[in-house]
Amino acid sequence: MDEQSSRSEALSRFTFRRLAFVDLRRLHGWLSEPGVARWYRSAPSLDEVRDKYGRRIRGDSPTRSSMAELDGRPVGHVQWYLSREYPDYHQAVGADGGWVGVDYFVGDPADRGRGVGSAMIDAFVEQVVAKLAGATAAVASPSPDNAASIRALENAGFAGGDVVAVGDSSEVVMVRALRLRSSP
Repeated sequence: MDEQSSRSEALSRFTFRRLAFVDLRRLHGWLSEPGVARWYRSAPSLDEVRDKYGRRIRGDSPTRSSMAELDGRPVGHVQWYLSREYPDYHQAVGADGGWVGVDYFVGDPADRGRGVGSAMIDAFVEQVVAKLAGATAAVASPSPDNAASIRALENAGFAGGDVVAVGDSSEVVMVRALRLRSSP
């Protein structure tokens, strides 16, 4: 099997569905897990998760949240937003109008360090972001201290590495240009 076929097969094992209220307890557990929580200011309470992600589920937020499943098993969370919907972030990362912000994490520690994150990000960009009208690139901006996330993004085809101030934190800007689809 050639490299492209192998990649396509690996990416097809991932599915992404809209986050639902039934997912919030699992999401809370993942966000409370030390390997995830360390990249947030603090682990949120279940009520905070219900409030924040409930708005996304109801469509009351410009951020759209998804559950990532690998062979039908929930493995992580991926969210996306048009960077221009967050003007301060859009300006800080030097985005153009077609950039789509992507945030993610792999929930279960047993799935980390095995390429699941890279494949999940790659599949999400191919299956979701690349199909958004007007999207020209995916952008992610992890903490400069999050070497595993930066490596996962690089393995998923992102490049960059400029450190910028976003709000009161520093973030590494990683971008993956999207292939333009030709008209039928």
